Amino acid sequence: MGFARAVDHLDGDELSIADFVVPGPDVSFIYRVTDARLAHAAILEGDMVIVERGQPLRGDRIALVSVDGESRLVRVFRNGRQFTFDDLPFADAPIELLGIASRVIRPLLP
Repeated sequence: MGFARAVDHLDGDELSIADFVVPGPDVSFIYRVTDARLAHAAILEGDMVIVERGQPLRGDRIALVSVDGESRLVRVFRNGRQFTFDDLPFADAPIELLGIASRVIRPLLP
């Protein structure tokens, strides 16, 4: 059994599962989603999200932040030069950016 070798993609380029799922393994980590707060963005409880450190903050992205020591995924909005985050527990909460979500993995079989 194995997925280690690259396979031919439809356009002739080789595609490995590892490169597709984790394009930056040195700056990426996996976060398991524990709630349905981002169901409207198709991120569900039980999904695994690949989070990349060092990515710039941009509007209309999903970010993993720490709010008072609790990690949570939030949608990022931009208004001019100011960024805001959706669904924070309180407006003036101290926020630490942990990374930007780049992939969602959803297990279909147990």
